[in-house]
Amino acid sequence: MRRIVATLRRKGASATFCLNGYAADRWDEGLLRTLRAAVRDETVENCSHGHGRRTGTRTTHVEARSDLARNTAVDRVLGAPRDRSVVRRSGV
Repeated sequence: MRRIVATLRRKGASATFCLNGYAADRWDEGLLRTLRAAVRDETVENCSHGHGRRTGTRTTHVEARSDLARNTAVDRVLGAPRDRSVVRRSGV
């Protein structure tokens, strides 16, 4: 991801990353710093598929909202400015 962020900056581009808490729990501090800076300067926008990506068509609305709520920790760590209060199920 560091190389992707560096390329985006070099090209003056931006991207949306769908980062989940399950993966973020394993990131080192250097990657977190890179992603925080990229969110802050709007090189990267973080979207959410939930902490464990349990938001698909077979997931109930309640389960999906719960999984998305668990993922707000990633938003806080990255300094993402928005709330994930909307659940849009796949295929709907």
